[in-house]
Amino acid sequence: MKTALSSDTKEIFLVLLFSTVLFYFLFGLKILNPTYTDWLYVGDYYQNYASIVMYRFSHIGFPLGDIYNADSPVGANIIFSDGNLLLGFILKALSPVLPAKAQIYGLWLYACFILQFLSAGWLLKTMKVSGIYRIIGIFIIGLYPPFLARIGHLNLMAHFLIISGITFFFINMPTNKKVLWITLLTLLASLIHFYFVPILAGITFFILLKDSFTDKAKIMRNISYLTMSATSLIIFMFCVGYFSGFKGSTGGLGFYSMNILSPFDAMGTSRFLGRIPHGTDGQYEGFQYFGMGLFLLLLLCLLKKDTRAMFISYFDKYILAYILIITVISISTVWYIGSIKLFEVHLPILLEKALSPFRASGRLFWVTGYIISAAAVSAVSSSFKNRRTALFVLCVAMLFQLAENKNYFMMEKRRFVKDAKADRHEYIDMVRWLKIKSLLNKPIYVDGTWDDRRNMITNIAEEAGSSLYSIGPWIHIRESARFSDIHSDYLHETEKRDGLLISLYSFPKGKMTVPIYKSEHFTIYAEENQQ
Repeated sequence: MKTALSSDTKEIFLVLLFSTVLFYFLFGLKILNPTYTDWLYVGDYYQNYASIVMYRFSHIGFPLGDIYNADSPVGANIIFSDGNLLLGFILKALSPVLPAKAQIYGLWLYACFILQFLSAGWLLKTMKVSGIYRIIGIFIIGLYPPFLARIGHLNLMAHFLIISGITFFFINMPTNKKVLWITLLTLLASLIHFYFVPILAGITFFILLKDSFTDKAKIMRNISYLTMSATSLIIFMFCVGYFSGFKGSTGGLGFYSMNILSPFDAMGTSRFLGRIPHGTDGQYEGFQYFGMGLFLLLLLCLLKKDTRAMFISYFDKYILAYILIITVISISTVWYIGSIKLFEVHLPILLEKALSPFRASGRLFWVTGYIISAAAVSAVSSSFKNRRTALFVLCVAMLFQLAENKNYFMMEKRRFVKDAKADRHEYIDMVRWLKIKSLLNKPIYVDGTWDDRRNMITNIAEEAGSSLYSIGPWIHIRESARFSDIHSDYLHETEKRDGLLISLYSFPKGKMTVPIYKSEHFTIYAEENQQ
């Protein structure tokens, strides 16, 4: 017992050490400081950060995820704003001890790196991989390129949810406990990002399906388990705000898809392989490159008889059915191999609407990649009679995965060397100016490109989120234009109820406006009768 505990302790220490070194290399430690926010002014981080800041300053109501100081009186919700409700809860709870400008996304990133490798270790442990083989395998799985590629989208870094969910396919545990733990994991996922929910819900379904066909006497019991799991998830998501009348555009199904060649397409991140032409510009969302290290292991699984047999043994018909369904959904309604269009499936309108929330369907293949990775590591580590040979192969695979990602590591490192605040002074001056002008107590309109408005809304949230009455239209994950038909009424309702409104969408029809602030990137207008 002492030896096992000592071995686990060493493994955890190595994981913490490796995670910390990798994190430090990529980001440094400065972003762990809750008062340091400048690093969040880049890419999608703008809206990730702005959403939890506005949620922090909003009062708690029902649904729990609603942001009441944005898009008033129509309202917004953090889960549809590229936010993270879990972090929103934490940030709000810590508000009494934090300054007005604060972030916890740095700690979140660090936690995701640690949990990525810890969950990989748990998965391999359930697959009977032990000792140094498991430690090397942890790094091979943890360095899976699609995980590192999501550094640009903070909420999608929670791949530990996927790896932990896969573990329940292989762990020796009573079915009722499996369902309970996966359900809790799915509820947690719904607070972080919606795309993890169908992945985990699918695992629950196929675990229960397998258990039912293994023992038909358990069918009714498992139906009750599935019903309770689904019901609790629906109720929880309702309380969070998933069904609160969001009307954003859900276009993009078939555009943000996975190319059939995605597992072989490094998209410029590899030192060894180049880019493969895509069928659509949106297929970057289907980045699923395996990496040369995993290719090496899969080659052995294909060529070596014992390794092949061991590899295949991890894929029963239920896991294979799950992988097949998730892969078809990932490829979506238009199938491309490279830039060649194979065929297109025209779905019934009702089915297309049901699938439209998964418009970036290429992401869902992540779970397949992790299952294949874990099976390959496990097969190689246990199928060689000479254990040193197995260790050598795994070490080479790990080094390949590290080398593969070197270019990507350097790209991310350069990204965080300097504060991402080059154009911020203009925005900050404008926001402080708006605070003074808020005495106008009338709507203010901003004209500029989508990127300009996105950049500005984050500065507004950070500099004035606690004092302005309403900011809108708010930024939604689906680039919503949901106010296009009701914009005029929306403005008038907000003006009557809340006073100041900063509108970042368009001018009201029939209103005369005059410029009251000009800069390089945008112009601010007010209604003529305000002057």
